[in-house]
Amino acid sequence: GDYRKDDPASFNLRPELSFFPQFMFNLRRSQFVQVFGHGPDETTGFQLQLLRVPVADAMTMIQPQLTAFSLAGDPEPALLDVQSIL
Repeated sequence: GDYRKDDPASFNLRPELSFFPQFMFNLRRSQFVQVFGHGPDETTGFQLQLLRVPVADAMTMIQPQLTAFSLAGDPEPALLDVQSIL
């Protein structure tokens, strides 16, 4: 990304990183990082499971895919965001 000091409006992420903030939000709230409400053995099991699967599967485990269906067209991917349900 690009950023000029003392100019918040100059912050710009590259297109490849457009979903990174949303992905990190979901990672922080997943059972892989949150240990509250889970025992130490459960937490370790979740983390080991995440480490043993391929990257594409791990990304789906952290941020599941949501599909939007409509009567007028084909199913299409939707973001896990409030805008998707409006």
